[in-house]
Amino acid sequence: MALNIENYVPVGGTGPTGSTGSSGPTGATGSAVGSINDLTDVDTDGTQVPSPGDVLIWGGSVWSPGDAAASDLASVLIAGNATGALDILAGLEATTFYLTGVAATTATSAGAAISIITGAGNTSGAGGLLALTAGAGGATGEGGAVNVIGGAGGATSGNGGNVDLAGGVPVVGDGGFINLSAANGVGAGGNGGEINIDCGSGIGAGGGGGLLLTAGNAGTTGSAGELILISGNGGATSGDAGNICLQPGTASGSGADGSVVMEHAGVVKATVNAAGLDVQGAVSVTSTNTAIGTIQHTETLLSGLTGATVTATSLIPAGALVLGVSARVTTTITGATTFDVGDGADVDRWGTAIVLTAATLVQPADYTDNTVVWQGSAAGDVVLTANGSNFTAGAIRVVVTYMSLTAPTT
Repeated sequence: MALNIENYVPVGGTGPTGSTGSSGPTGATGSAVGSINDLTDVDTDGTQVPSPGDVLIWGGSVWSPGDAAASDLASVLIAGNATGALDILAGLEATTFYLTGVAATTATSAGAAISIITGAGNTSGAGGLLALTAGAGGATGEGGAVNVIGGAGGATSGNGGNVDLAGGVPVVGDGGFINLSAANGVGAGGNGGEINIDCGSGIGAGGGGGLLLTAGNAGTTGSAGELILISGNGGATSGDAGNICLQPGTASGSGADGSVVMEHAGVVKATVNAAGLDVQGAVSVTSTNTAIGTIQHTETLLSGLTGATVTATSLIPAGALVLGVSARVTTTITGATTFDVGDGADVDRWGTAIVLTAATLVQPADYTDNTVVWQGSAAGDVVLTANGSNFTAGAIRVVVTYMSLTAPTT
């Protein structure tokens, strides 16, 4: 409970009651209160000296100065009930409203967390909506920014704070939405607002905080939630459309740079880091009229090599334009002195006299024919041929890189 006191007016004392039939004597004149601390149930001196912006907080026996954000908000910011919601309209115009966790004061302590969690739905009700909306700007002023910032790590090895926005989990029904919406720009020169989710940086040996955006899983018969990132449209005359920027953190010292990772069903499908873009699986380019060009791989591990030849049967798909074949000896091959890599018709098309030791690579420098090969309507083989003597043991991983083309539909 907090008390704001304005224009306190002292009141005079009360005189004793007069006897029956006559007036009592006049009461003593009340003394002026020079400081609010003169009140017997208020303490503002000593360790209780107030700071600008403090309010009086009832501590059970005395009023004393304190920060409302650190006291009242903890019990007041409980949003909504069965029939309504709580709107927090914070700050004056051109100012910023902060929800800031207290910094740790000991070496091993974590900074105070801030959790904004929407309510769970009941039975068939949807989970609550989480909407963070900054104030609209004036006629020519910018709309307020929405910044969600994880705390910085400790001075030596503290990890940066994660940013975790969680929609309510229903018993039955839809999961709660998380809606981070920047306002549209207004007028000829108005820019659309930005949404800035900034994970805390690590310090010293600490790692930077992570950002996890996860759409909800489907219920028994429902659809899984979607994760949609949409930038704002440009203005009506000459405004630029907004960008979507996913930027991983940069490491310091001997640490590794962060990555932007895209997964499907828990399997990494694409990674962007300092080295570039790495895609796991097929990469397709589609024309306006749906012609498709796809680059992809097939691979196999051939182990327990024996005999004069070893065949990766049908490793080359029908209709493929073979860009090349690569390989890596994973376990030292024995028996032969060297080996060749071909397609059965051309014995050493993709490698000649390859050595047998583990970690040996087969790559374009080993080719005797580096032309792109169309496989035709039937699948093809990759054949290893032993030189000097037969294979007796060993293992090798073989990868075919190829293109497939699909004609336009219109």
